[in-house]
Amino acid sequence: MDSTNKLFGNQTIQLNENLNSIIGGKSAGKSLLLYSTAHCIDPEQVDKTHKRLGFEGYKFKVNYDFEVLWKNGIIDTNSSLEKNQKIIYIPQLYINYLVEKNNKDDLNQLVENILLQDSEFKIFYEDVKEKIADNNISIDSLLTSYIQTRQKALELQKNSKEIGKSNEIQKAIEKIQKAIVEGQKLSNLTPEEFKTYNNLLENKSKLEKQKTEESLRKTVMESILLEIKSNREQLLGGKVSNSDIEIKGNVDRILDQLTELPTEINVIRQKIGTDYNTLIENLEKEIAKLEFDDKIKKLTEDLAKNTIQLKPFLAKLAGQKELQKLTNNLELEKKKHTQAVSLEKQFEIVLNDYRNLRERTSILLKERIEKYESIVKKVNETMKEIGSGVTLECSLIYKQDDFPLFHQANKAAISKGHFFNQLFKDNNLKYKEIPDFYSKQLWIKDSKFLKSTGDDKFELPLKQGYTLEELLRGLIKDSFILDYSVTYKGDDLLRMSPGKKGTVLLILFLQISSSEYPILIDQPEDNLDNRTIYDLLCHMIKQKKKDRQIIIVSHNANLVVATDSENIIVANQAGQDGLGDTSKYQFEYVNGAIEHTFTRDESIKEVLYQQGIREHVCDILEGGNEAFKKREKKYSIKG
Repeated sequence: MDSTNKLFGNQTIQLNENLNSIIGGKSAGKSLLLYSTAHCIDPEQVDKTHKRLGFEGYKFKVNYDFEVLWKNGIIDTNSSLEKNQKIIYIPQLYINYLVEKNNKDDLNQLVENILLQDSEFKIFYEDVKEKIADNNISIDSLLTSYIQTRQKALELQKNSKEIGKSNEIQKAIEKIQKAIVEGQKLSNLTPEEFKTYNNLLENKSKLEKQKTEESLRKTVMESILLEIKSNREQLLGGKVSNSDIEIKGNVDRILDQLTELPTEINVIRQKIGTDYNTLIENLEKEIAKLEFDDKIKKLTEDLAKNTIQLKPFLAKLAGQKELQKLTNNLELEKKKHTQAVSLEKQFEIVLNDYRNLRERTSILLKERIEKYESIVKKVNETMKEIGSGVTLECSLIYKQDDFPLFHQANKAAISKGHFFNQLFKDNNLKYKEIPDFYSKQLWIKDSKFLKSTGDDKFELPLKQGYTLEELLRGLIKDSFILDYSVTYKGDDLLRMSPGKKGTVLLILFLQISSSEYPILIDQPEDNLDNRTIYDLLCHMIKQKKKDRQIIIVSHNANLVVATDSENIIVANQAGQDGLGDTSKYQFEYVNGAIEHTFTRDESIKEVLYQQGIREHVCDILEGGNEAFKKREKKYSIKG
């Protein structure tokens, strides 16, 4: 510490790696010392916690410097920008604040926050949650593709219906061809001419089909090239057309997480750009090799020649209107047949994709459940037995009120034995039923949600106005809750008295949060009776101080003495002894083991140095030696 106005001075307070207890009279600077230590190390956590309590921190007319020296040599100061060390900080009344939040949602959030203070669990949890987030993105993307594919299938189906089925068109073609053969006998064309004429017609149909196919191939390949260029721009960015504005791509946005880009990573970034450019260049070359424009031009020229070659025959057939009509109809039907075959093939491909998208989404929905259940398993296998009779259990739930279909369904029109009612139990959704349900073909008709695939066909009455996309998005919605249950000797935490509940919460902080981090607690005895403190809290502190550094502020003798504090810090504010100001600084501290003892020596001016640590403990926590002896006589306890 350092202060130019004698607020703290250059005091140094030694801490033990096990249990440190800060004691002192009212407003002696106990909480100030704990707060200053915590704020110096992790100001974000301290400010966030105090904000919940409505406390803005300690205010003095002047600023003061404060530093914390870690065992590994790292120094944290008020002014240091980089904060890499971690602590758990529980200020005065914070447990009371948590106790007052007596509902399940708050408890789940609290327990999860405590669990995440264990570094090993946090790594596991965040990894699983990241995979779930990726899973959700994939599910959402698949559903978007599914809706688009469904729309495409409906359009193909509509177009196919308008043109007709290919096999029916083929029958019409054969019928026209027979009629043409009969008509040939009455025409002005010789058999040789008619044969040539038919060949020219056949060739014309063939050329038109080839031209249509080449044009489609060109369009498809150009679309692929455009898609890759678009992806490149999305990933790697680039300049906006006709401007100097440069937009970052997703790759660079991810790399922005690194304040400095190492050379080897920058090389990878450049390689991604080079590889993409090479891919685009190679694809452009391959498309050029296919010579679509030349082929289309050649087919157009051949069709023009074919038209010229047909003219003499058409002139001779000018008087044969019925035959000419049949010939024209034959051309039209052949074109329709080509289109019908193409649409039917496209529809089959799209329909197969439609099924695969649905089934793939169903698989991802199951995988998402498994990922959540891995968190449940981890908690129950490693965190269940907290100690001192406290048990923590986790389960995975999905509240029925969070399930959109629960509100979209017209429940008044649904029978008791309907599949829909079997999805819910105890106000929760049995979500494991949903992936298989989703994998079936679903649609809406006459305000009913229909499923016709499988043995369990059904109709689900709906409220008015919902689209299929809204229903499907409701089915894939991620509203899972990790539900935590905390008990003490069989009693549920939410049903405990405030004092017992506070004690159990403290035990959770001590036991579950990472032992790598020191834990700083201000007056954990608030609202607790001495029996609870001694039987439950003291035992846990004595156990946990072996694994982690603990610093507590306390007025309770049990928490300081019965826990065998290795280091006791006595706080004093100038003028509080009632004998005048004999202190060098406004706030002073002395520390040592309880074994440090000597009787009061009033010849020493500074109050803190007039007696030993043991005597300070007795004065502050027991009311003095005389008071302690009087109580001992009153109790008359014999061993």
